[in-house]
Amino acid sequence: MSRARRPAGIGRAAARLYDSVMRTCNPLLSRRVRATARLASGVALALVSASAAAQTPPAAGAPPVTPPPAAAAGEEPRKLYAYMDWQTLASGTGPGVVCYVTHLPTAVQSANRRDGRPMIVVAHRPAKGAFDVVTYFAGYRLKAASDVELDFGVVKYRLFADDERDAAWAGAPDLDARIVETLKAGMTVAARGVDEQGGEIVDTFSLQGFTAAHNRAGQECKAR
Repeated sequence: MSRARRPAGIGRAAARLYDSVMRTCNPLLSRRVRATARLASGVALALVSASAAAQTPPAAGAPPVTPPPAAAAGEEPRKLYAYMDWQTLASGTGPGVVCYVTHLPTAVQSANRRDGRPMIVVAHRPAKGAFDVVTYFAGYRLKAASDVELDFGVVKYRLFADDERDAAWAGAPDLDARIVETLKAGMTVAARGVDEQGGEIVDTFSLQGFTAAHNRAGQECKAR
């Protein structure tokens, strides 16, 4: 079965949210942030070296060259609402607003976890017509060719692991919608995955407050 792609931009936006929350909750940067920082540093060094090698000295009396301004850092999500174990965050404004529903760190209990922190995110991006996009960030590297199971007790859903094998998501909007309705109705959900060493990792999330946080996201990020 072919795997559908997440709506454009949602994966990157949710990943930025995960990194932001991890920076707040954990003094160590997430693996994604560290890797990105190393890549950016290497690219910047290569560009500076190439520029220096190609540059000729300016003519006498020529005005100094002013370097372009550095790109602004990505906007940190702002908290809109919190109730019990869940919260609503948003980034951007107007047509570019993106909303996220996610839990507080205290809402999670984990079994057999070696490192990292798990996170469930439900995202809305009205500009792309994307709503209720469910992503589970594992906080560990999933075993190749494995997926994640969301277990609500009476019903279970399968999430597909992404290419980096550190997150998983539903393959279609109708599955996202069913998962969100079950999140609203449930008390807890267990995310079951298998790490690279073959060990089962089970993260259990309290769902108290999810419905209220989801409703607040719907107020901020409305269909256009």
